[in-house]
Amino acid sequence: MNIKRMLKEKVCTYDNISIFLAFSIITVFSLILVNQFVLNDSNSRSFNSYFGPDCRVIKITSTSEKFILKPQEIEGNFSFSNPLSAIMVKDYGVDSVRVFYGKGDYPKPPMAEGEFFTEEQMLTTERLCIVGSIAADRNCYEENGEMYYRHNGLSYHVIGICGEKRASDLDICVFLNWGGYYASSETFSGGYMLDGVSTGDIDDAFFNLIEMMNAVQEEDHDVSCKMGEYEPMIRVIDPVTQMIYWFSGASILFLTMLTAFFFVIKREKQIAIKKLIGFSAGHITFELTGYFVAVSCLGYLFGLGILSILNMTESFSQSDIGYFATITPLSVVLSLAIIVLLAVIISVIPVMKTFKSDTSSVLR
Repeated sequence: MNIKRMLKEKVCTYDNISIFLAFSIITVFSLILVNQFVLNDSNSRSFNSYFGPDCRVIKITSTSEKFILKPQEIEGNFSFSNPLSAIMVKDYGVDSVRVFYGKGDYPKPPMAEGEFFTEEQMLTTERLCIVGSIAADRNCYEENGEMYYRHNGLSYHVIGICGEKRASDLDICVFLNWGGYYASSETFSGGYMLDGVSTGDIDDAFFNLIEMMNAVQEEDHDVSCKMGEYEPMIRVIDPVTQMIYWFSGASILFLTMLTAFFFVIKREKQIAIKKLIGFSAGHITFELTGYFVAVSCLGYLFGLGILSILNMTESFSQSDIGYFATITPLSVVLSLAIIVLLAVIISVIPVMKTFKSDTSSVLR
């Protein structure tokens, strides 16, 4: 009975619960903030449709029926792909489809199921593909126990599903094998991405490709090749959604500050007595702020738990909110730092204000 009373009077109080819930919600906003301005600015493959920041862009135009592009004849370690849809989209609504060829040592996406293309599979005329988990769920169908992905009216046999443990652009990526796609395609015109593990490998493959294309252009004047500069495309939340996030975050922060003042005012007599006993301002501030931060961190952990559960649901994980609330070691550390800093600032101000008030008036 005493334990229940203690929990009710000391732990499950209005101010504790308010702080706990407020910082649970603030956790979501802090993770959105961290993912928006830090993780997405890292040029990471996971946040850039699985292209590296040193990727090269080649634009080929051809009206010649004789021209056939053969990346397998290029020397070096590289990947060569033709994006058939948006390289980067604002949300998970569109698959990022590309025709893919890789040679030697090149960036291979992590696989959740199956294996990535072998050299033979990339060049075979059989239509094969690797799909991300979201692309698989919404655009694949099953036939005779096998999974297929349909693109432009043609079916590609799915031999693997790529993806990471966290949500990433790989979830919407689709890799079509080079030989299977171009077995039924009539033109090699389009934009191509030349990528690799290192800048040196990309440069070597790039110059070899240019030499090959120069030789082609000398023999066939209907073929032209231009080089473009690749700029990693960073995913951003649309302005209206951003305004809603900022307004909601500011409102919650304001209410949390009011809770902090209420939290401190309830302890004015306690602070006054400690002042009379001889406790320093630093000691009292550290004690109350530490308590406030501890409750806030518990709210933070609760917020992370809720986000982890939400990220497992399809409706949340495929939305802007789900994407920007991605939980990674870096985002956890940075968002926790934001939470602790906010808790300290929010609690220190009312504590110091109360400490400066007249002790005799408080004890009346």
